[in-house]
Amino acid sequence: MNQIHNNLPAIELPFFTIFDWILAGIFFLGIVFFLFRLLYTKPQKEEKVLKPKPKIFVPPIFHLEKELQKLKQEAEQKHWKNFSLLATQTLKKICEQKFKKPFAFATGKEMEEILQEKISSSDLKNIHQFFANLDPIKFAKSEGQEKMVEEIVQILKTFKN
Repeated sequence: MNQIHNNLPAIELPFFTIFDWILAGIFFLGIVFFLFRLLYTKPQKEEKVLKPKPKIFVPPIFHLEKELQKLKQEAEQKHWKNFSLLATQTLKKICEQKFKKPFAFATGKEMEEILQEKISSSDLKNIHQFFANLDPIKFAKSEGQEKMVEEIVQILKTFKN
């Protein structure tokens, strides 16, 4: 096929044209780029996502006798608001020890609702009685606060057990 006609010389085709050199250069650069990435880049390690461990509530050490002594001192000094706050805190600490859940920010009604499923009906009645006795003491508007103080202390003692 080199000869087109008898009178014409054979056409010599060039081995590489400009287009062939451009394609060869692109192919060569692609191979160099691929080898560079393969040899000189470090494989990135996948980061393991650590799941945080659930925090276990550990209530602080609580001594009922010391708390009851503080309650009685507040009642003797007739600091009724301090007495009611301390009595409520003591009940919350008892509940934290018993059920291993934080009760520090719960109100009286919230505590009754939370504990309704977890305690017996007699204990629930005692807690309701506790808050019923604590309200008049808080505002010191009723007579016989000493009797109510003894009832509150008794409720705290029985609920601890």
